[in-house]
This record gives sequence, structure tokens and C-alpha cells, in this order.
Amino acid sequence: MKFKKITIVFIIIDLLVLTILGLLIGPLKSKIISSNMSKHTLISTLYKEKDILKELSNKTELKLNNKYEEEPKLVEIPKTKMNEYDLQILTPDEGNNDYKLMNLKIGKNDAFLVAIYDPTKVHVVTKETLGTQYGEKLTAMCNRYGGAVCINGGYFVDNGYGSGIPSGYVIEKGQIRWSDGNADTLRGNIIGLTADGKLKLMGNTTGTEALNAGIVDAIEFGPFLIIDGKVQDVAREVVGGYTGAARSAIAQRRDGIMLFLVTNGYHGNGATMGELIDALVKYGAYNAANLDGGASASLTVGGNLINTPRNIYGTVVSGGRTLVDGFGLIK
Repeated sequence: MKFKKITIVFIIIDLLVLTILGLLIGPLKSKIISSNMSKHTLISTLYKEKDILKELSNKTELKLNNKYEEEPKLVEIPKTKMNEYDLQILTPDEGNNDYKLMNLKIGKNDAFLVAIYDPTKVHVVTKETLGTQYGEKLTAMCNRYGGAVCINGGYFVDNGYGSGIPSGYVIEKGQIRWSDGNADTLRGNIIGLTADGKLKLMGNTTGTEALNAGIVDAIEFGPFLIIDGKVQDVAREVVGGYTGAARSAIAQRRDGIMLFLVTNGYHGNGATMGELIDALVKYGAYNAANLDGGASASLTVGGNLINTPRNIYGTVVSGGRTLVDGFGLIK
């Protein structure tokens, strides 16, 4: 009888302890779940950004209908038609006739624009071996190529931590270095460069068609922002469910000068696509394409990372994110 009473007492104590633990753990568990859901929602929205960019790219492809069989027509800008932005670009820094770095504000965000005076020296840069687990930081990639200025590039397989596996086409020195499928049938948005330094944007194009059109270096991304001086119909304000982000773009003026543009920012805080386009138009972009933004947005000049890449939570990514490819001024 005494044994049974003791047993009953212990059972009651166990029940009380479990009840108290339940009261304490419940809110904590909810907080943890809520926090994780918030992170998953943020990451989910980030991937939605990539999907929407591809969707916008596909819409642009249909409008283009492969019209880029001819070379972009570059012309000299008459001095009488130059504005203050032309003069900024066309006034090189003393002792440097290769490129000019300009600090801008796009919206409330710091931005960095590089004018490259000889477009024939702009080429694709990539990590040394494509398709491996890890990418490479842009500074290291650019230095390996002997690049003076480099900007990040296109799609890559990304499960939240990046990789060294491209997504889409990578063309270098007239050879297809990477393709997700048959180069005669797989179509995508080709951001390409010809041997004579023309930025050629080919939508809904196979790798073989790109090579036949004279493209010697290219990556795949989008959407295209400006074509033959005409701003394209892209989501100017909201992309991927939020208004701002770090942005990255490549463009060319009618006089042939190549432009690399990168803005600071992070998920939900940064330049809109519309602000990016407006800045490019202001500085004379005649053809322009969006490059990978967010934590990938990177610009190196003289071996130094110029912008401040941040992850989706706003934390600075020291030295920039690892990448797969980009474009560089190779002297």
C-alpha cells in the first residue's frame, strides 16, 4: 500500500513537470518555427526572383523573334548632342585611357559605373573548371585572367550557397564551354560579344545560332533591358515580390563604349529595375542586359572589390560571393 502511494506521488510529480515543460517549450518552439518559416519565406522569395527574371526574359525573347541577325549599328555621337553624362564618360581620368570608374547614386543606393573605352578588350571570364561544387570569387577570377575590371555574370545552380555549375550557355573564345543541353536545339537569352567588340543580345537562340551570328564570348541571363535604344517591357518596379535589390548590368553606348553598372543593396532594399534602366539610359546605353543581382552583384577594379555585396539578410559577404562567370576588361 505504501509502495502504491509513493508511485502515485511520482506519477503526479512527472505530470506536473511535463506540464511546466510544455508551457515553456510551446512558445519557444513556436518562435523557432516562426523564425525558420520567415527564413524559408525569404529564401523562397529569392528563388521567385530568379523565376520571374527568367519569365521576363522569355517574354522578351518572343518580342525579339530572333531579329539580331545583323550587327548592332554603332555610330559616333556628334559633340553638339553630348550632355553632361556623355561628357563624364568621354572625359577619361588622367593617365588612364582604358576605363573610367564613376561613383553614382541610384535612388538611395550607392552605385558604381565603369566606362570601358575599347570594347574589343571585353571578354567572358569564368572559374577555372566549370561544373564543380564550388564557385570562385570575382577578384580571384579577374586576377587569373589579368583583368583590369570585371563584373559578375549569369545563371548558376544555386541551392542557397552557390556552386561552380553554370545554368545555361557559357561561350568563350568562340567555343561553347558549357550548355545544359544540345547546342543545336537548346534556346536561351544570349548576352554575347562579337570579335569586333559589339554587345549582341540574342533572345530565344541556340548556342550554334549564336556562334554562327559571330558571337565569340557569351553568358546567359536576362531580361534584356534596352534594345536598339528602346527600353523593353520589363517589371520596372517590383521583381520577385519586392521592389529593391542589389543590381548588376552590362550595356553598350552607340559610340561603342561598354558600361558595367553595379548597385549596392540587398533583398527588399536597393534599386528597382526601373531605376537601373533609367540610370543606363541617362548614360547613353543603347543595348543593355540585366545580370545576376543580389549577393552575386560584384564589381572589381584594379584587383579590388568596389561594391559591398550583402546576403538576403543584409549581412556583408566578405570579399563577395563565389561565382561561376562574368565579363572582364582583359588588357
